[in-house]
Amino acid sequence: MTSGVDDITLDGINIDYIKRIQNEIKNGTYEFSPARRIQIPKPGKKETRPLNIASPREKLVQKAILQVLERHYETKFLESSHGFRPKRGTHTAMKHLEAKFQSAHYIIEADFTKAFDTIQHSALMKILKEDISCTKTLKLISSSLKAGYVEFGNLHNNLPPKGEMGTPQGSILSPLLCNIYLHKLDLYVEKLKTEYQAGTRRLRNPDYEKVQNKVKYWKKKKYDNERSEEFSALLKELRSIPSCRRDDSYVRINYVRYADDFIIGVEGSYKIAQEILTKVSQFVNEELKLTFNPDKTGITKYSEKHVRFLGFNVRAPHLKGISKPLETINVGDRNILRRKKIRIRISMDLEKVLKRLQSNRFIRKRTSHKNHDQLMYRGTFKGNLINLDHPDIINYYNSVVRGIFNYYSFASNRTDIA
Repeated sequence: MTSGVDDITLDGINIDYIKRIQNEIKNGTYEFSPARRIQIPKPGKKETRPLNIASPREKLVQKAILQVLERHYETKFLESSHGFRPKRGTHTAMKHLEAKFQSAHYIIEADFTKAFDTIQHSALMKILKEDISCTKTLKLISSSLKAGYVEFGNLHNNLPPKGEMGTPQGSILSPLLCNIYLHKLDLYVEKLKTEYQAGTRRLRNPDYEKVQNKVKYWKKKKYDNERSEEFSALLKELRSIPSCRRDDSYVRINYVRYADDFIIGVEGSYKIAQEILTKVSQFVNEELKLTFNPDKTGITKYSEKHVRFLGFNVRAPHLKGISKPLETINVGDRNILRRKKIRIRISMDLEKVLKRLQSNRFIRKRTSHKNHDQLMYRGTFKGNLINLDHPDIINYYNSVVRGIFNYYSFASNRTDIA
Protein backbone atom coordinates (compact mmCIF):
# COMPACT_ATOMS: atom_id res chain seq x y z
CA MET A 1 0.00 0.00 0.00
CA THR A 2 3.04 2.32 -0.23
CA SER A 3 2.22 5.01 -2.78
CA GLY A 4 4.43 6.42 -5.49
CA VAL A 5 4.44 10.00 -6.77
CA ASP A 6 0.72 10.02 -7.61
CA ASP A 7 -0.45 8.81 -4.14
CA ILE A 8 -2.44 6.03 -5.84
CA THR A 9 -2.31 2.60 -4.20
CA LEU A 10 -3.88 -0.78 -5.00
CA ASP A 11 -6.97 0.28 -3.08
CA GLY A 12 -9.97 0.29 -5.42
CA ILE A 13 -8.28 -1.55 -8.28
CA ASN A 14 -10.71 -3.56 -10.44
CA ILE A 15 -10.87 -5.77 -13.52
CA ASP A 16 -11.55 -2.81 -15.82
CA TYR A 17 -8.22 -1.26 -14.84
CA ILE A 18 -6.41 -4.56 -15.52
CA LYS A 19 -8.03 -4.84 -18.98
CA ARG A 20 -7.11 -1.24 -19.83
CA ILE A 21 -3.46 -1.86 -18.89
CA GLN A 22 -3.48 -5.09 -20.92
CA ASN A 23 -4.67 -3.23 -24.01
CA GLU A 24 -2.05 -0.49 -23.58
CA ILE A 25 0.72 -3.10 -23.30
CA LYS A 26 -0.55 -5.04 -26.34
CA ASN A 27 -0.76 -1.82 -28.37
CA GLY A 28 2.71 -0.71 -27.25
CA THR A 29 1.43 2.55 -25.78
CA TYR A 30 2.04 1.89 -22.07
CA GLU A 31 4.49 4.32 -20.44
CA PHE A 32 5.94 4.15 -16.94
CA SER A 33 5.66 7.28 -14.82
CA PRO A 34 8.47 8.71 -12.63
CA ALA A 35 9.07 7.03 -9.27
CA ARG A 36 9.36 8.67 -5.87
CA ARG A 37 12.97 8.71 -4.64
CA ILE A 38 14.08 8.60 -1.03
CA GLN A 39 17.56 8.34 0.48
CA ILE A 40 18.36 5.38 2.75
CA PRO A 41 21.37 5.87 5.11
CA LYS A 42 24.14 3.28 4.82
CA PRO A 43 24.90 1.59 8.16
CA GLY A 44 27.95 3.10 9.84
CA LYS A 45 28.52 5.61 7.02
CA LYS A 46 27.56 9.19 6.22
CA GLU A 47 26.63 8.15 2.67
CA THR A 48 23.08 7.33 1.58
CA ARG A 49 21.65 4.87 -0.93
CA PRO A 50 18.93 6.11 -3.33
CA LEU A 51 15.74 4.05 -3.36
CA ASN A 52 13.05 4.54 -6.00
CA ILE A 53 9.47 3.79 -4.95
CA ALA A 54 7.24 3.19 -7.97
CA SER A 55 3.46 3.26 -7.96
CA PRO A 56 2.12 -0.10 -6.70
CA ARG A 57 -0.01 -0.37 -9.83
CA GLU A 58 3.07 -0.01 -12.02
CA LYS A 59 4.74 -2.69 -9.93
CA LEU A 60 2.10 -5.09 -11.28
CA VAL A 61 3.38 -4.41 -14.80
CA GLN A 62 7.00 -4.75 -13.67
CA LYS A 63 6.18 -8.07 -12.03
CA ALA A 64 4.51 -9.31 -15.21
CA ILE A 65 7.63 -8.42 -17.25
CA LEU A 66 9.80 -10.11 -14.62
CA GLN A 67 7.85 -13.38 -14.78
CA VAL A 68 8.16 -13.54 -18.56
CA LEU A 69 11.87 -12.64 -18.75
CA GLU A 70 12.89 -14.76 -15.76
CA ARG A 71 11.63 -18.01 -17.30
CA HIS A 72 13.79 -17.42 -20.36
CA TYR A 73 16.97 -16.12 -18.74
CA GLU A 74 17.03 -18.69 -15.94
CA THR A 75 17.90 -21.27 -18.60
CA LYS A 76 20.89 -19.15 -19.67
CA PHE A 77 22.36 -18.02 -16.34
CA LEU A 78 25.38 -19.94 -15.03
CA GLU A 79 25.83 -21.90 -11.80
CA SER A 80 28.24 -19.23 -10.54
CA SER A 81 25.46 -16.59 -10.36
CA HIS A 82 23.42 -16.58 -7.14
CA GLY A 83 21.96 -13.09 -6.63
CA PHE A 84 18.20 -12.49 -6.92
CA ARG A 85 17.44 -15.83 -8.55
CA PRO A 86 14.77 -18.42 -7.67
CA LYS A 87 15.94 -20.95 -5.05
CA ARG A 88 19.29 -19.16 -4.79
CA GLY A 89 20.73 -16.62 -2.42
CA THR A 90 23.65 -15.78 -0.15
CA HIS A 91 23.64 -19.26 1.41
CA THR A 92 23.95 -21.03 -1.95
CA ALA A 93 26.71 -18.56 -2.92
CA MET A 94 28.67 -19.36 0.25
CA LYS A 95 28.17 -23.12 -0.23
CA HIS A 96 29.46 -22.74 -3.81
CA LEU A 97 32.49 -20.88 -2.44
CA GLU A 98 33.11 -23.50 0.24
CA ALA A 99 33.03 -26.30 -2.34
CA LYS A 100 35.17 -24.66 -5.03
CA PHE A 101 37.68 -22.44 -3.20
CA GLN A 102 39.32 -25.05 -0.95
CA SER A 103 42.66 -25.04 -2.79
CA ALA A 104 42.79 -21.40 -3.91
CA HIS A 105 46.15 -19.65 -3.46
CA TYR A 106 44.96 -16.11 -4.22
CA ILE A 107 41.56 -14.41 -4.07
CA ILE A 108 40.68 -11.58 -6.44
CA GLU A 109 38.26 -9.21 -4.73
CA ALA A 110 36.52 -6.68 -6.95
CA ASP A 111 33.88 -4.08 -6.16
CA PHE A 112 31.96 -2.09 -8.76
CA THR A 113 31.61 1.65 -8.37
CA LYS A 114 27.81 2.10 -8.21
CA ALA A 115 27.03 -0.75 -10.62
CA PHE A 116 23.24 -0.31 -10.56
CA ASP A 117 23.54 3.45 -11.14
CA THR A 118 26.03 3.27 -14.03
CA ILE A 119 24.66 0.50 -16.26
CA GLN A 120 24.49 1.96 -19.76
CA HIS A 121 20.97 1.79 -21.23
CA SER A 122 22.25 1.40 -24.79
CA ALA A 123 24.52 -1.51 -23.81
CA LEU A 124 21.76 -3.18 -21.77
CA MET A 125 19.21 -2.86 -24.59
CA LYS A 126 21.76 -4.29 -27.03
CA ILE A 127 22.15 -7.35 -24.79
CA LEU A 128 18.37 -7.73 -24.46
CA LYS A 129 17.94 -7.58 -28.25
CA GLU A 130 20.09 -10.70 -28.56
CA ASP A 131 17.22 -12.72 -27.05
CA ILE A 132 14.13 -10.52 -27.40
CA SER A 133 12.75 -9.75 -30.86
CA CYS A 134 9.44 -8.17 -29.73
CA THR A 135 9.78 -4.40 -30.18
CA LYS A 136 6.87 -3.71 -27.81
CA THR A 137 8.57 -5.61 -25.00
CA LEU A 138 11.84 -3.79 -25.61
CA LYS A 139 10.02 -0.45 -25.64
CA LEU A 140 8.31 -1.33 -22.36
CA ILE A 141 11.62 -2.17 -20.66
CA SER A 142 13.21 0.98 -22.06
CA SER A 143 10.30 3.03 -20.67
CA SER A 144 10.90 1.61 -17.19
CA LEU A 145 14.57 2.61 -17.39
CA LYS A 146 13.94 6.15 -18.64
CA ALA A 147 10.97 7.04 -16.44
CA GLY A 148 13.12 9.07 -14.07
CA TYR A 149 12.23 10.02 -10.51
CA VAL A 150 10.88 12.82 -8.34
CA GLU A 151 12.96 13.98 -5.36
CA PHE A 152 12.16 16.98 -3.17
CA GLY A 153 9.41 17.94 -5.60
CA ASN A 154 11.75 18.10 -8.61
CA LEU A 155 11.52 15.79 -11.63
CA HIS A 156 14.78 14.18 -12.75
CA ASN A 157 14.54 12.65 -16.22
CA ASN A 158 16.90 9.82 -17.10
CA LEU A 159 17.16 11.14 -20.65
CA PRO A 160 19.90 12.79 -22.74
CA PRO A 161 21.77 15.01 -22.23
CA LYS A 162 21.47 14.41 -18.47
CA GLY A 163 22.16 10.73 -18.87
CA GLU A 164 21.06 7.36 -20.16
CA MET A 165 22.30 5.04 -17.46
CA GLY A 166 21.26 3.22 -14.32
CA THR A 167 18.67 0.65 -13.29
CA PRO A 168 16.62 2.20 -10.45
CA GLN A 169 17.23 0.57 -7.08
CA GLY A 170 13.90 -0.44 -5.64
CA SER A 171 12.47 -1.48 -8.98
CA ILE A 172 11.22 -5.07 -9.25
CA LEU A 173 12.97 -5.39 -12.63
CA SER A 174 16.30 -3.92 -11.56
CA PRO A 175 17.92 -7.08 -10.06
CA LEU A 176 17.05 -9.20 -13.10
CA LEU A 177 18.32 -6.55 -15.54
CA CYS A 178 21.55 -6.35 -13.54
CA ASN A 179 21.93 -10.14 -13.75
CA ILE A 180 21.31 -10.07 -17.50
CA TYR A 181 23.92 -7.33 -17.89
CA LEU A 182 26.54 -9.04 -15.71
CA HIS A 183 25.86 -12.42 -17.33
CA LYS A 184 28.37 -11.24 -19.95
CA LEU A 185 30.97 -11.05 -17.17
CA ASP A 186 30.09 -14.59 -16.07
CA LEU A 187 30.65 -15.87 -19.60
CA TYR A 188 33.95 -14.00 -19.89
CA VAL A 189 35.28 -15.45 -16.62
CA GLU A 190 34.23 -18.94 -17.79
CA LYS A 191 36.32 -18.31 -20.90
CA LEU A 192 39.29 -17.30 -18.73
CA LYS A 193 38.86 -20.46 -16.64
CA THR A 194 39.24 -22.59 -19.77
CA GLU A 195 42.13 -20.47 -21.05
CA TYR A 196 44.21 -20.71 -17.87
CA GLN A 197 43.36 -24.26 -16.81
CA ALA A 198 46.49 -26.42 -16.78
CA GLY A 199 47.30 -29.96 -15.70
CA THR A 200 45.07 -32.92 -14.92
CA ARG A 201 46.40 -33.50 -11.41
CA ARG A 202 48.73 -31.86 -8.94
CA LEU A 203 52.34 -33.01 -9.33
CA ARG A 204 54.12 -34.45 -6.33
CA ASN A 205 56.66 -32.35 -4.44
CA PRO A 206 60.18 -33.76 -5.12
CA ASP A 207 61.30 -32.90 -1.57
CA TYR A 208 58.33 -34.80 -0.15
CA GLU A 209 58.96 -37.81 -2.37
CA LYS A 210 62.63 -37.86 -1.35
CA VAL A 211 61.80 -38.08 2.36
CA GLN A 212 58.90 -40.45 1.68
CA ASN A 213 61.19 -42.87 -0.18
CA LYS A 214 63.60 -42.74 2.73
CA VAL A 215 60.77 -43.64 5.12
CA LYS A 216 59.81 -46.61 2.92
CA TYR A 217 63.43 -47.75 2.80
CA TRP A 218 63.77 -47.56 6.59
CA LYS A 219 60.60 -49.63 7.01
CA LYS A 220 61.90 -52.21 4.54
CA LYS A 221 65.17 -52.49 6.49
CA LYS A 222 63.22 -52.47 9.79
CA TYR A 223 65.12 -49.40 10.95
CA ASP A 224 61.82 -48.03 12.29
CA ASN A 225 62.13 -50.41 15.26
CA GLU A 226 65.91 -50.37 15.66
CA ARG A 227 66.28 -46.58 15.45
CA SER A 228 62.85 -45.43 16.60
CA GLU A 229 63.84 -41.91 17.69
CA GLU A 230 65.50 -41.12 14.35
CA PHE A 231 62.56 -42.66 12.51
CA SER A 232 60.10 -40.50 14.49
CA ALA A 233 62.10 -37.41 13.53
CA LEU A 234 61.99 -38.53 9.90
CA LEU A 235 58.19 -38.89 10.03
CA LYS A 236 57.91 -35.47 11.63
CA GLU A 237 59.98 -33.98 8.81
CA LEU A 238 57.75 -35.73 6.25
CA ARG A 239 54.63 -34.22 7.81
CA SER A 240 56.12 -30.72 7.63
CA ILE A 241 56.69 -30.84 3.84
CA PRO A 242 53.84 -30.13 1.38
CA SER A 243 53.04 -33.31 -0.52
CA CYS A 244 52.21 -31.51 -3.81
CA ARG A 245 53.92 -28.81 -5.80
CA ARG A 246 52.37 -25.35 -5.74
CA ASP A 247 53.31 -23.99 -9.15
CA ASP A 248 51.72 -23.32 -12.52
CA SER A 249 51.89 -26.95 -13.62
CA TYR A 250 48.38 -27.21 -12.15
CA VAL A 251 46.08 -24.17 -12.41
CA ARG A 252 42.39 -23.83 -11.62
CA ILE A 253 40.19 -20.70 -11.62
CA ASN A 254 36.91 -20.51 -9.67
CA TYR A 255 34.34 -17.76 -9.57
CA VAL A 256 31.18 -16.86 -7.66
CA ARG A 257 28.93 -13.82 -8.08
CA TYR A 258 26.03 -12.44 -6.07
CA ALA A 259 24.42 -9.54 -7.97
CA ASP A 260 27.25 -6.99 -8.34
CA ASP A 261 29.55 -8.64 -5.76
CA PHE A 262 31.97 -11.32 -6.92
CA ILE A 263 35.28 -12.96 -6.09
CA ILE A 264 37.64 -15.12 -8.13
CA GLY A 265 39.76 -17.88 -6.61
CA VAL A 266 43.09 -18.61 -8.31
CA GLU A 267 44.90 -21.88 -7.70
CA GLY A 268 48.13 -20.78 -9.33
CA SER A 269 50.81 -18.10 -9.12
CA TYR A 270 50.44 -14.43 -8.22
CA LYS A 271 51.39 -13.56 -11.80
CA ILE A 272 48.34 -15.43 -13.11
CA ALA A 273 46.12 -13.68 -10.56
CA GLN A 274 47.44 -10.30 -11.73
CA GLU A 275 46.83 -11.18 -15.38
CA ILE A 276 43.25 -12.26 -14.66
CA LEU A 277 42.49 -9.11 -12.66
CA THR A 278 43.88 -6.94 -15.47
CA LYS A 279 41.84 -8.75 -18.13
CA VAL A 280 38.63 -8.65 -16.09
CA SER A 281 39.13 -4.92 -15.39
CA GLN A 282 39.63 -4.23 -19.10
CA PHE A 283 36.53 -6.25 -20.01
CA VAL A 284 34.43 -4.42 -17.43
CA ASN A 285 35.67 -1.03 -18.64
CA GLU A 286 35.50 -1.64 -22.38
CA GLU A 287 32.58 -4.03 -22.81
CA LEU A 288 30.30 -3.29 -19.85
CA LYS A 289 31.26 0.39 -19.46
CA LEU A 290 31.59 -0.06 -15.69
CA THR A 291 34.48 0.63 -13.32
CA PHE A 292 35.94 -1.01 -10.23
CA ASN A 293 36.46 0.83 -6.97
CA PRO A 294 40.30 0.86 -6.67
CA ASP A 295 40.13 1.00 -2.86
CA LYS A 296 38.11 -2.23 -2.67
CA THR A 297 39.67 -4.14 -5.56
CA GLY A 298 42.83 -6.21 -5.29
CA ILE A 299 44.47 -9.59 -4.77
CA THR A 300 44.63 -11.26 -1.37
CA LYS A 301 47.01 -14.08 -0.53
CA TYR A 302 44.54 -16.52 0.90
CA SER A 303 46.93 -18.22 3.33
CA GLU A 304 47.88 -14.93 5.00
CA LYS A 305 44.68 -12.89 5.20
CA HIS A 306 40.95 -13.61 5.25
CA VAL A 307 38.54 -12.17 2.69
CA ARG A 308 35.10 -10.67 3.24
CA PHE A 309 32.16 -11.71 1.09
CA LEU A 310 28.42 -11.13 1.65
CA GLY A 311 28.89 -10.30 5.32
CA PHE A 312 31.05 -13.36 6.05
CA ASN A 313 34.76 -13.67 6.82
CA VAL A 314 36.27 -16.47 4.76
CA ARG A 315 39.56 -17.92 5.95
CA ALA A 316 41.82 -20.35 4.14
CA PRO A 317 41.97 -23.96 5.33
CA HIS A 318 45.59 -23.51 6.38
CA LEU A 319 47.26 -20.27 7.45
CA LYS A 320 50.90 -19.67 6.61
CA GLY A 321 53.32 -20.33 9.47
CA ILE A 322 50.90 -22.48 11.45
CA SER A 323 51.41 -26.24 11.59
CA LYS A 324 48.50 -28.36 10.49
CA PRO A 325 46.80 -30.34 13.26
CA LEU A 326 47.40 -34.08 13.30
CA GLU A 327 44.97 -36.97 13.54
CA THR A 328 45.33 -40.68 14.21
CA ILE A 329 43.52 -43.15 11.95
CA ASN A 330 43.29 -46.91 12.24
CA VAL A 331 44.43 -48.90 9.17
CA GLY A 332 44.16 -52.62 9.73
CA ASP A 333 46.10 -53.38 12.88
CA ARG A 334 48.11 -50.13 12.79
CA ASN A 335 47.50 -46.57 14.00
CA ILE A 336 48.77 -43.95 11.55
CA LEU A 337 49.44 -40.33 12.48
CA ARG A 338 48.79 -37.96 9.59
CA ARG A 339 48.01 -34.32 8.83
CA LYS A 340 44.35 -33.49 9.24
CA LYS A 341 42.33 -32.23 6.28
CA ILE A 342 41.01 -28.74 7.06
CA ARG A 343 38.22 -27.04 5.14
CA ILE A 344 37.51 -23.38 4.52
CA ARG A 345 36.43 -21.58 7.68
CA ILE A 346 33.40 -19.31 7.24
CA SER A 347 32.61 -16.98 10.12
CA MET A 348 30.33 -14.08 10.89
CA ASP A 349 31.73 -10.60 10.30
CA LEU A 350 31.06 -9.76 13.95
CA GLU A 351 32.24 -6.16 13.70
CA LYS A 352 29.85 -5.45 10.84
CA VAL A 353 26.87 -7.04 12.64
CA LEU A 354 27.54 -5.09 15.84
CA LYS A 355 27.83 -1.81 13.93
CA ARG A 356 24.54 -2.54 12.17
CA LEU A 357 22.83 -3.22 15.51
CA GLN A 358 24.37 -0.04 16.92
CA SER A 359 23.22 2.09 13.97
CA ASN A 360 19.68 0.69 14.41
CA ARG A 361 19.89 1.52 18.13
CA PHE A 362 19.55 -1.96 19.54
CA ILE A 363 22.87 -1.66 21.37
CA ARG A 364 25.39 1.01 22.29
CA LYS A 365 28.81 1.16 23.91
CA ARG A 366 28.69 1.61 27.66
CA THR A 367 31.14 1.28 30.55
CA SER A 368 31.87 -2.28 31.55
CA HIS A 369 30.74 -3.35 35.04
CA LYS A 370 34.01 -5.19 35.66
CA ASN A 371 36.47 -2.70 34.17
CA HIS A 372 35.40 0.94 34.27
CA ASP A 373 38.14 1.90 31.79
CA GLN A 374 36.70 -0.41 29.15
CA LEU A 375 33.68 0.06 26.90
CA MET A 376 31.43 -2.83 25.89
CA TYR A 377 28.28 -3.26 23.82
CA ARG A 378 25.10 -3.42 25.88
CA GLY A 379 21.39 -3.24 25.10
CA THR A 380 19.79 0.19 25.05
CA PHE A 381 16.39 1.90 25.03
CA LYS A 382 14.57 1.84 21.67
CA GLY A 383 12.06 4.68 21.75
CA ASN A 384 10.04 3.77 18.66
CA LEU A 385 8.69 0.70 20.47
CA ILE A 386 7.34 2.62 23.45
CA ASN A 387 3.69 2.37 22.37
CA LEU A 388 3.78 -1.40 21.75
CA ASP A 389 2.62 -4.02 24.23
CA HIS A 390 5.26 -6.14 25.96
CA PRO A 391 4.50 -9.30 23.90
CA ASP A 392 4.82 -7.30 20.66
CA ILE A 393 8.15 -5.83 21.78
CA ILE A 394 9.46 -9.29 22.65
CA ASN A 395 8.27 -10.67 19.29
CA TYR A 396 9.99 -7.80 17.48
CA TYR A 397 13.33 -8.42 19.23
CA ASN A 398 13.01 -12.17 18.66
CA SER A 399 12.47 -11.59 14.94
CA VAL A 400 15.71 -9.58 14.75
CA VAL A 401 17.63 -12.26 16.64
CA ARG A 402 16.18 -15.03 14.45
CA GLY A 403 17.09 -13.07 11.33
CA ILE A 404 20.74 -12.79 12.39
CA PHE A 405 21.04 -16.43 13.45
CA ASN A 406 19.27 -17.70 10.31
CA TYR A 407 21.54 -15.68 8.01
CA TYR A 408 24.69 -16.85 9.83
CA SER A 409 23.33 -20.37 10.49
CA PHE A 410 26.49 -22.09 9.25
CA ALA A 411 29.03 -19.53 10.52
CA SER A 412 31.55 -21.03 12.93
CA ASN A 413 31.32 -18.11 15.41
CA ARG A 414 27.59 -17.37 15.33
CA THR A 415 27.35 -17.84 19.12
CA ASP A 416 29.83 -15.00 19.74
CA ILE A 417 27.07 -12.43 19.34
CA ALA A 418 24.91 -13.95 22.09
